[in-house]
Amino acid sequence: MKHSILILLISVHIVSASVAQGNPADTDSSLLDFYRQYSSFTDPGEYEHLYENLPESLPELCALIKSQTIHPYAELPRYRNIIPEERGDESANYPTVKSILEGLLSYDSRGLVKDRKIQDRLILGCRHNAILLASILKYRGIPTRVRSGHVTYLIPNFHASHTLCEVWNEHDNRWILVDPTTVMVDFSIEKFDYSYDTWLKMQNGELDLDLYGNPGYYTGFISILGKVCPDLACILGTEYTLYQYAPIMDYASENDNQLTAVQIEILNEICELMKSIDAENFSKLQDIYNNTPEIQMTRSILPVIANIENGSRIEEPAKLNNFSLSQNYPNPFNPNTKIRFSIPIAGQVTLNIYNILGETVQTLINDLLPMGGHIIEFNANDLPSGVYYYNLEAGEYRQCKKMTLLR
Repeated sequence: MKHSILILLISVHIVSASVAQGNPADTDSSLLDFYRQYSSFTDPGEYEHLYENLPESLPELCALIKSQTIHPYAELPRYRNIIPEERGDESANYPTVKSILEGLLSYDSRGLVKDRKIQDRLILGCRHNAILLASILKYRGIPTRVRSGHVTYLIPNFHASHTLCEVWNEHDNRWILVDPTTVMVDFSIEKFDYSYDTWLKMQNGELDLDLYGNPGYYTGFISILGKVCPDLACILGTEYTLYQYAPIMDYASENDNQLTAVQIEILNEICELMKSIDAENFSKLQDIYNNTPEIQMTRSILPVIANIENGSRIEEPAKLNNFSLSQNYPNPFNPNTKIRFSIPIAGQVTLNIYNILGETVQTLINDLLPMGGHIIEFNANDLPSGVYYYNLEAGEYRQCKKMTLLR
């Protein structure tokens, strides 16, 4: 049962984000209540009980979260003598807090424990640490929101791509910055480049674009543009995965990092509104997002798992624009096979297995899933040989495919 904490407001309007963002903003109780609620990505589901008896202080809580994961690039190389070579970046395997908790339990049934062994940690980055912290604090009734931007403290003389949290400080009536990946709490806003601020400074020619991004992967314009839309989505309550992005990114990539005057005007308006996230500006941002498809997080670059039979993995980019249900692999199978499907929007999904008589023999999924690609394993140990059908339903989408169990 989610804890509820009474927030006493001295007046109708309270100061919000005056320190974290450097600008005063009116934040009413309804907006604070909004940031207390789980999203589809931060909802722990049936694992909420794991949040009981965790450290109360933010530094201790951040240290606990950090002890659950290993960063795939900054830390994994030093642990290669402990962690098997077949394990790499696991971000795509654990898109939600619920899946993160499931993964942690699969390695250590005690749950969120500080003495978790290196080999029992998940290989995840800053976004996953941030959504786990946000989930725990929301459980406690503390308004929290995930933010996407750049930081100055990870790489000397560079602004590195990063994700962290803003947490409401009830005592001071302000948002504070909290980074569970580096266990930093209530630090200066000079160390975090908000997406809106970086975009506006870039428009004014105030930045050296080569100093922003992820060295060796992407830097410059595409990194700065690439923070605005996911950061906006986080503000509006959905913390999309690292593989998801807005169509405007494709337009920029296909046009030598150039945008139209209309696109720039829309982004400028968004960033001006993001300076002060009060209830009025929040509503305006929501309207812009809902009415501007090119800034909506509706596309995805997904890891495509190949050669499942021998367990090897390769990663290839894939755009996600439509629903899709792939043929199970292997097929015929005995007794295990994997089913892959993609959904372009988050929503309720069911995946049922039927026999040739149309009888349901197993329900593999009946849950709210985030947008993106999903893979689920079907075990037919208790079923006789024969033809079976798997049927996917997601919103108005329906598709059914045939598979053969051959013992």
